[in-house]
Amino acid sequence: MAADWIGSNMMWFPPDGTRPELAAYLACAQARAEEAVSAAGLAGSAVKQGRLFDFALRPLQAACAEILLPSGPTLAVIEDETGAGKTEAALLLAHRMIAAGKGRGLYFALPTMATSDAMFSRAEQVIGRMLTAPSLTLAHGRAGLSEGFRDLVVGKPRAEDAASCTQWLAESRRRALLADVGVGTIDQALLSVLPVRHQTLRHFGLSSKILIEDEVHEMGEPYIGRELERLLQTHRAAGGSAILPTATLPMALRGRLLATYGGDNPGPAYPALTLAGGEARVEFPPDRRPVKGAVRVTRVQQAEDAADLLAEAVRRGAACVWVRNSVDDAIEAVAALRARSVAAQLLHARFALADRKRIEAEVLARVGRDGERDNRVADIKKAWAGAVVKAAELAAKAGREIDLSDTTPHVLRHTAITWAMQRGADMWEAGGFFGVSRETMEEVYAHHHPDHQASAVEAMERRRK
Repeated sequence: MAADWIGSNMMWFPPDGTRPELAAYLACAQARAEEAVSAAGLAGSAVKQGRLFDFALRPLQAACAEILLPSGPTLAVIEDETGAGKTEAALLLAHRMIAAGKGRGLYFALPTMATSDAMFSRAEQVIGRMLTAPSLTLAHGRAGLSEGFRDLVVGKPRAEDAASCTQWLAESRRRALLADVGVGTIDQALLSVLPVRHQTLRHFGLSSKILIEDEVHEMGEPYIGRELERLLQTHRAAGGSAILPTATLPMALRGRLLATYGGDNPGPAYPALTLAGGEARVEFPPDRRPVKGAVRVTRVQQAEDAADLLAEAVRRGAACVWVRNSVDDAIEAVAALRARSVAAQLLHARFALADRKRIEAEVLARVGRDGERDNRVADIKKAWAGAVVKAAELAAKAGREIDLSDTTPHVLRHTAITWAMQRGADMWEAGGFFGVSRETMEEVYAHHHPDHQASAVEAMERRRK
């Protein structure tokens, strides 16, 4: 079908009124076919060697970079908490699979259009390190509303080996699965195992891909779960490999999915990296990076109480999110917050899609990975450097010398936390205010608190009496 679409495209194969010799016609047709396949974005991309990421890998990511890959089609299940870097771990594993000949590209299958759009932006930044000048597409019903995807199709200036997308691939989400790298909703992949039009085209497009089904725990509903099993079975039969990153995959579903590639359920260990028919890693070195603090859960009885709680948190400088069960509840919640002078932003499914996209972009610009809040760290560092220079200039004018080389914003925060503990601040509230985990507060700062070891002192005093 793909060959027919390309071969019948009059832009690449214009009508020719002449009657050339058969040998000359064959040579001309072959040259035009090669040019047409390349212009369509189907020429393929060679795998690159080298590091995908510049940061130090977390233990689970390091395991993906070194674990022994079994021969033949492979299924990997990556299980860890949200925010632990499972997507990067999956990309590391996919890169190795492509280099081992288990696929020639990727397809990211996600549960919603919103998560697909977010993954598209992340994939665009890294696949240029994985493949040479790959074609990249966004496959869902509203892909045309994605600003990043439109920019890719228009062809704004990019690096030589950066991802691109041809107009031919972008014209249809069915063709999107033919690109070197596709990002889209899971239904685009599930349609390859259902009796619908263009089923074989979708199956053909996926068969050469490493299938990364992100957030697979969201697809455990009985009907979708059965379709997912069938998708993995047919993908394996076609020689394809798959990776399933997940945070909360039920054990029963995990067992069924691993069985599609002949694997066994390794048990309840978490986090875990499991290769069907191969190794299962359930023990990892400790991650030396700062860990997330404990989550305190407080039950409130009324929505008004929740609004009061959030309004107070906002006044203390916190970033807050309130998730309601229905659109009407969400609208009422925003009204309650605005009545308390909180500049709350509303996002729900009843907005027109264009408005949803606009609001999502505004939220990401505010609190996303590259948003204003994260940029504050860079702003603080820049401001501090300027303050050091200014202090040195003022000291020089006064005929004095000062050395601030060892004084940094980190040192100042450390001092502030120490003073807060010495003055009896609540450890939980201080940790939240300064952005420090509960474990770090207990290990590094607890001994400064006036109540530190107070029970031991009291016990000794009682014994003395």
